[in-house]
Amino acid sequence: HEIENKSWELQELKVRWKTIYERYKKLEQGLVEKGMPQDPPFNRYAFDRSRGYFPGLFTHIFLHAGFMHLLFNMFLLWIVGASIEERWGPLLFLGVYVSGGMAAGLAQEIIRSVSGIGMVGASGAVAAVMGAFLIRHFKMPIRFFYLIFTFYMFRSGTTIWPAWSLLLLWFGQQLLYAVLSDPRFGPGVAYEAHIGGFIYGALVGWFILKGGVAATWEKEAATTKVGMELRDQEVASLMENREFDSAIKLLDSQLTDNPRHLPALLAAVRANAIKENKARLPSLVLRAVTGLLECGQFEEASFMIDDQMPTLAEGMLPDKEAMTLAQALTRLKRYPDALRWYGYLIQRYPSSPFRGKALFSAGKLHKELRQSAEAEKYFRTLLEKPYRIEWGSVAQSELRTLPDSAA
Repeated sequence: HEIENKSWELQELKVRWKTIYERYKKLEQGLVEKGMPQDPPFNRYAFDRSRGYFPGLFTHIFLHAGFMHLLFNMFLLWIVGASIEERWGPLLFLGVYVSGGMAAGLAQEIIRSVSGIGMVGASGAVAAVMGAFLIRHFKMPIRFFYLIFTFYMFRSGTTIWPAWSLLLLWFGQQLLYAVLSDPRFGPGVAYEAHIGGFIYGALVGWFILKGGVAATWEKEAATTKVGMELRDQEVASLMENREFDSAIKLLDSQLTDNPRHLPALLAAVRANAIKENKARLPSLVLRAVTGLLECGQFEEASFMIDDQMPTLAEGMLPDKEAMTLAQALTRLKRYPDALRWYGYLIQRYPSSPFRGKALFSAGKLHKELRQSAEAEKYFRTLLEKPYRIEWGSVAQSELRTLPDSAA
């Protein structure tokens, strides 16, 4: 009826439609006679306002127009949904997904619906998760593969964009297509549902994030391997954008949850070095060096010590940190440097609980370097108070194995 008084092209289209529709009705009648339900599942469970809102408003999310439709929707859901479920838990994630799909259906019905044409697909629900992803992982770097092929060149590779740029670009594309398309004659894509679902997901995501609705899940997820890796990516993005204060704040949160997380330690050293936070830097450097040694990355540990040595030597290292540095240098077999820091601790902190261990370690290194006189001096100090009870027996044992000329 809408095309009754339009141009002759539409009149021709109407004639063609009537012919095809008559063929369709004959086929449908034949199938019904063979046992096909008179109300097929797609008619019953798709969302069509002429049939009412329920159950179609809910069930249309789980129907798809074909395998590629299903595959593409699930691919997008996997990309954005995994981290949201990880952060907010399965129940809250499911709630966002299903309610987002229903909100997308309502948006399509309100903005531009066509009576008699059912809507199916999870793309509105996926769009809602994409909106939540935009809020929760606004600056997360995402690596994409690109392929450029023309008559003159062929180029491929990968590029990294922040999440906000890609998602907003997609949203703008949906707005453009919604303006230019007509669902009565177009490819049958519910662009308005995508737009409505995305806006709904962003609003709900903002409420969840700012209202602390998922605080328990967020705290638990942040300490998992995946959670730490996600925060590593956020830190990398902040560092790349030179937002060092924000990066340091996020790194402090990471190291509170996992004090030995090596990527966070290395990033913290770099960020604090750039910001010249000299008060915090020595402790972070030594923790990072210890982590590198535990992973067997001796060359990297040695390089970090050399790179940060001016900062370490500039201030007055506490006794515990001086001991840690000396032990790290010992593991790296940089014995002269280790002896210098053992000597630093021994001289500067005469009452330190680490002094006895520093005396013994220094004696062992001198013995290793065949400097018997110096080794004997340290071992004999351990025979005196207050070290005699704890270190006396091992010091005597070491003295007995020194060459006779130094005994």
